[in-house]
Amino acid sequence: MLAFTDALTLYKVHLLQLRTSYDALTGLPLRRILDESFGSMNKELGASGLYLLLLDIDHFKKVNDNYGHLNGDIVLRSLALNISNNIRRSESMYRYGGEEFIVLLHATHDDEAVIIAERLRRDIARLETIAGEHIIRITFTGGLTRIHQGEVLREVLERADIALYTGKKSGRNCTQLINRDLETQKFCD
Repeated sequence: MLAFTDALTLYKVHLLQLRTSYDALTGLPLRRILDESFGSMNKELGASGLYLLLLDIDHFKKVNDNYGHLNGDIVLRSLALNISNNIRRSESMYRYGGEEFIVLLHATHDDEAVIIAERLRRDIARLETIAGEHIIRITFTGGLTRIHQGEVLREVLERADIALYTGKKSGRNCTQLINRDLETQKFCD
């Protein structure tokens, strides 16, 4: 009986960890998982080319205001599913918070990373999400930066955040690439 109680307790702890590690709405891992795994991913993959794309849905508040929060939830799930299905198995996506997401991309150089980020951005812009009686289309703005070996997540996120807000200030629906010197380049159709 004691072994059964111990096993049940371990199972409950495991379920609690899952609950605090994955977003219930989108099924994506939360920032906590990225925080815990970033160092080892950087050490393992950093030399071969790893990029972080921080993306934010453009004008998402309008989606909630115009269509309701439940339909906004459908849009968030649709975006998460679409991007997750269109990245490589070795790449990963995380719910960062609200309408912000992080995608870790494998690319050997900036041009390749921009091509991947732009493909994802265009795919989302073409996507029509059916939410009740509504057909909702969204776009996102992305801040893209290379992850350098040995770099801590905070530094990478700060840089990607600068790029993201530069993109939002310059018209949205774009990918803004930023380097270590904080020089940015805008890419969009």
